[in-house]
Amino acid sequence: MEDLKQETENIKTGLSKAISDLSDIVLDRFKNPYITAFSISWVAFNWKPIVFFIFSKGNIEYKINQITENYSDIWHYLYYPLISSLIFLFLVPYLNQLNEWFLRHSVRKRADYIKSQIVDKIVRDTDIAKALDNKEKAIRESREGAQYNEFVDSLKRNISDLEQTLHSERMYHNEALARRNAETTAEIKNIDETFEKRFLQMVETHGDQITSLNNEIYDLQNKLEIAQTPDRLDA
Repeated sequence: MEDLKQETENIKTGLSKAISDLSDIVLDRFKNPYITAFSISWVAFNWKPIVFFIFSKGNIEYKINQITENYSDIWHYLYYPLISSLIFLFLVPYLNQLNEWFLRHSVRKRADYIKSQIVDKIVRDTDIAKALDNKEKAIRESREGAQYNEFVDSLKRNISDLEQTLHSERMYHNEALARRNAETTAEIKNIDETFEKRFLQMVETHGDQITSLNNEIYDLQNKLEIAQTPDRLDA
């Protein structure tokens, strides 16, 4: 009994290995581009009998007879799939190159588009930065101009205040000078009047003496002239 089980297990193992090897062989064959291309072409040209065999009603014998009578064409079974697969295999490298060219062209266009977007963004950022710089410059100039205007207005106000102060001081000093001149004139006038009064008083008081002195001076002058006369005659 155990020998039978062992033999059964060996048979199962052998069958599994054989099925696995067969699957690998089939997969390797289908990985071959020629077989794959031919299989696809054959299915494309013979899809009607395949669909009829799978989905039509009837037994297998009926299906085979219908396919043999209606779809047994050597061109569809062999020539068309073979020719199309050969054409496909011949065109595949060129199609790959064309595909690569389109991919490179697309990548290049995409790169150019991204580059243009980056350049446009840089230009926009530069324009925005310039606009912000000009705006800040205008604000600074406006502030400086406002400060300068305020400074000029302050100077004008100070000058106006100084002119008013100077005018007030000038008026005050002119008034003080005028008062001083009036006072000085009055004092001089008083002095003149006082001097004249005193002179008149002295004249009244010492008039006789002054008259006598004047007479004496006159007599002395006459005597001096008479004394000098002989000397002039002798000369």
